[in-house]
Amino acid sequence: MTGLMRITGKPAGIIRTVLEVTVVIIGILMGGQFGPGTILLSLTVGPIIGYFLPKVTVRLEPKTRVPH
Repeated sequence: MTGLMRITGKPAGIIRTVLEVTVVIIGILMGGQFGPGTILLSLTVGPIIGYFLPKVTVRLEPKTRVPH
C-alpha cells in the first residue's frame, strides 16, 4: 500500500479501497462466498485508514553526524 502511495501519489484511503475491492472481486471470480459484511468491509477500510494514518504517522528526521 505505501509503495503504491509513493509511486502514484494517491492518498492511502483510495489505494487501500482499490486494493480491498480488487481482492473481493478476485475472490468472487474464484467462487468464494461473500455477503454484505464483505462488501461493507472492503468499502470502509480504505477511508478509515485514510483518516487515521496521518494522525498516527511519525516523521523521522535523518540523524545529523556529530563531528569528532
